[in-house]
Amino acid sequence: HGGGSVVKFNKSETILASGGWSGYIRLWQIPSGKKIFSWKAHQGEVTSIHFTHNDKLIISSGYDGLIKIWSASGKLQRQIDSAQRIQSMVIDEENDLIFAGHTDGYIRTWRLTTLVLLEQRKQHDSPVRAVTFSRHHHMIASSGSGGDVMLWPKSAPSVKLPSPFTDIRTLAFTENGQILLGGGWFNLYRWSVSEQKLQT
Repeated sequence: HGGGSVVKFNKSETILASGGWSGYIRLWQIPSGKKIFSWKAHQGEVTSIHFTHNDKLIISSGYDGLIKIWSASGKLQRQIDSAQRIQSMVIDEENDLIFAGHTDGYIRTWRLTTLVLLEQRKQHDSPVRAVTFSRHHHMIASSGSGGDVMLWPKSAPSVKLPSPFTDIRTLAFTENGQILLGGGWFNLYRWSVSEQKLQT
C-alpha cells in the first residue's frame, strides 16, 4: 500500500479488506492471509472501507473526495464526488445513512442506497479527523485536527466535550452508547456520554 491507513473485516469474518496511501483496496482470505485480489479504488489515500451486512457490497472513501460502492468482486456500482477530501467515514446501514468527515470541517450525511446528500453541518474549524455513531442513541461524534471533540445528538445542537491533549485520530462508541473512546498519540481517551467527563 505504500503505507497502510485502514483495515476492515467483512461481517462473516472470512475476508479482510485493507487500504492505504496508494489508493488500492486489497482483499485477503481469513484465516490463511492469502491475497484474493486488489484494485485501484481511489486517487490518493483510501480513508475508509465498510462491508454491508450481507457482505455483497463494499463502500469506500478517499482523499480524492469520492464515496464509492463496489461489488464484492471490486466492480464499481455507484459513486458520488463530495468535492471535499474525506478523512473519515462510517455507515449506518440500518438507517440507510453514510456519515463523512471532511477537511473543510463539515460532517456530511448521505443516503447510502442513492448517495443523495441529506445534511451538512460545520462541526469543526479544522479538518475532521474521525467520525463515528451510536446506533442505539442516534448520536454522532467527531474530532477535529485542532483537538476538539464534538457530540451530536440527532436533531439537537452539538455539544463540545472536554478536549484531550492531542487530536483524536479514531473514535468509537461502546455497544450500549454510554462511553465514547478516542485514540490519540500514545494515549486512549474515554468520555462518559451522560456526564461528559474525560478520562485519559
